[in-house]
Amino acid sequence: MVDLAITASQVLAGTTGADFYYGVAAETITAGQALYLNASNLLALADANASVLTAAVKGIALHAALANQPLKIQTAGDLTLGAAAAPVVGTVYIASGTAGGIAPVADKVTGWFCSILGVGKTGNILNMDVFVSGSVTP
Repeated sequence: MVDLAITASQVLAGTTGADFYYGVAAETITAGQALYLNASNLLALADANASVLTAAVKGIALHAALANQPLKIQTAGDLTLGAAAAPVVGTVYIASGTAGGIAPVADKVTGWFCSILGVGKTGNILNMDVFVSGSVTP
């Protein structure tokens, strides 16, 4: 499998159980990318194979932003990722080894710090419930 192919225009904030965080972008961000809070408390692209910090996912971007612009992310609840992404029902999704990417758990490889983002649901939805393990895959 590969990372979800998210079309930014198809990312829609959830209403069921949705929770949000408002921050500032550290770099160029696109809707649908997984993000973490960097050492400067800015939202940056999460990366499972860079470090335990970069793998500590805070949430998923709801819109685009450039560096130092305000950014709203979703941290929990149902998030529509769209038909292009098509999350598989019942599949667990994690932060990817590609910066900002979202991968099925089956793609996890040695050296990745595992952060669960949620589970696929009908209607091209990711039921978000972020869990940051802080553990590296052996």
